[in-house]
Amino acid sequence: MVLRQHLAALAVFISAAILVNVAGAQQAGPGPSFPAIPLLAEEDQPDVNDDRPFATDEDDDFADDDQDDRDDMIPQIVQEVFLGTSIYPQEKGELQFDSGYFQGNEWLNDAQVPFEIEYGITDRFQVSFECPLDVASPEDEFERGVNAIEMGVYYNFYNNPHIRRAFGVGYDIEVATELDDEGNRLWVHSPYVVGYQEFGPVALNVTGRLEVGNTQEETEVAGNVAFSAFTEMGNWVPMLELGLQWEEEKKPIVLAPGLFWKPSRGMQLGASLPIGLNDDAPHIGVFALMVLEFGGNDD
Repeated sequence: MVLRQHLAALAVFISAAILVNVAGAQQAGPGPSFPAIPLLAEEDQPDVNDDRPFATDEDDDFADDDQDDRDDMIPQIVQEVFLGTSIYPQEKGELQFDSGYFQGNEWLNDAQVPFEIEYGITDRFQVSFECPLDVASPEDEFERGVNAIEMGVYYNFYNNPHIRRAFGVGYDIEVATELDDEGNRLWVHSPYVVGYQEFGPVALNVTGRLEVGNTQEETEVAGNVAFSAFTEMGNWVPMLELGLQWEEEKKPIVLAPGLFWKPSRGMQLGASLPIGLNDDAPHIGVFALMVLEFGGNDD
């Protein structure tokens, strides 16, 4: 109980950091207003980096480099989120590698070591491959090993840096590596949508995902929604997420305060502590994630 109180206090602290960033942006000068951002005439459109008061000179240099080749894209704050899917696609020719450790979350089994690569075909279209290692799944037949592989595509079809709004669609397919007792193989089809909007220096990333699992014998339908709010403070990105899932009769709800650190342009390190808000969700979890990027505009 004491630990959960400390984690709840951490969530409040991160929320306060995000609100302080909003207040600082309002004092620093004009920028998009909260909660609505009006469409601006082309001659009145602000510079796309003006409303991030905590960005460093190094961040501005990175953004200027991006503008040379991606002037029609929103500058990236952080590449990944923990509970949903990030709006930002990989750049053309850019390869991203993700790994870490997740424990205590229903969406990710009891413990999992993710291994995922993403590659940008264009600046808006990417492909991905995931091969997670399940290290503890007491309710499943397999205790350890790679129980499934996943392949996916994602397309960021709308990305407007002037009103800081973007939308994307994706599709993942997961294939079990083993057959069940009846000799059937499980396939999970997962279409999803992602929406993104910046309110001053604070970004809101929303993911809605449908999961349809089927074998030769039966079909099961599940889904989840994740809300991720984050803001840039130099090389640090505080994040607060809310996730809701439904699968059969279980509907876990999780609040996840987290933090990303960007020691260099091609590396991001993050940690999050999800807190279960109802009986269907684990009380406490641990997320750790390392993101490495190669190629693209870094070359």
